[in-house]
Amino acid sequence: MMATEWWDLGMATNLGDTPFGFNISWATDKNEVTPAQGTNTDQSFSMFSLQAGATLGSIDLAGEVGFGSYSDNSEGLTPQDQNDVSLFNFSLLGRGNIDDFGGVDWRWIAAFTTGSDDPKADGAEKMTTTAFRGSFGPVWGTPGEWEVAAYMNFEYMKDDFGGEDSWETMSFPAYNMAMEYYLNSWLVARGGVRSYNATETYTEGVLDGKDEEKGRVYSLAWTMGLGVDKGNWGLDLALNEDDVHSGYLPLNGSVSDTPIAYMTAWLAW
Repeated sequence: MMATEWWDLGMATNLGDTPFGFNISWATDKNEVTPAQGTNTDQSFSMFSLQAGATLGSIDLAGEVGFGSYSDNSEGLTPQDQNDVSLFNFSLLGRGNIDDFGGVDWRWIAAFTTGSDDPKADGAEKMTTTAFRGSFGPVWGTPGEWEVAAYMNFEYMKDDFGGEDSWETMSFPAYNMAMEYYLNSWLVARGGVRSYNATETYTEGVLDGKDEEKGRVYSLAWTMGLGVDKGNWGLDLALNEDDVHSGYLPLNGSVSDTPIAYMTAWLAW
């Protein structure tokens, strides 16, 4: 049985004339299956991260740093596979608007993530991940009433497994569309859809050269939800078929097999 717990604590304020906020997150996950249910499985995951952001003029900037661990003590694994893995990620995100360009408002988003999975076993190879996403598209509507945004994305991710082994995924163009509509002054409906058609290249370092394998992967994911905005407090509910991210990884950080429900509450004073 898989049990996920995700706790967030955040605060937003002003530093002079600059809006500023930070958030602390703690996530844990455990997967256990008894021999009566199937192959004996014992996996656990935990992650602590700190996010901070500010608005500078018309640009929103945010950063995240995270530390965690993953262990797999399932039946049938080698001792090397059973050892713990230390996790690390660092991300930067920027977002801005270009108002009334060609009669339409446009929005851009740029994000960069780097991270590592470092096994504690002697001789095990460290995996390093580098990812980038750039998005650009039109935005229609009036914030607080309704808004629709459509983006075209360039996405790239590379995993280095040590030596000459690597896995690269690149997608252009990828698309996503998001919308929100206020049903009344305090209840808002949200939804979105995202798709990409990516090229995956796996390169394996061998003694007589490099062996490359290429393939295509297609993904279509959706999200929908309701939000309550009462001014000084709010509640957001979402059903999400998208991926679960560690940092701002494009192209599926960890794919969920079934939709995941999220609930977020916030309070302002």
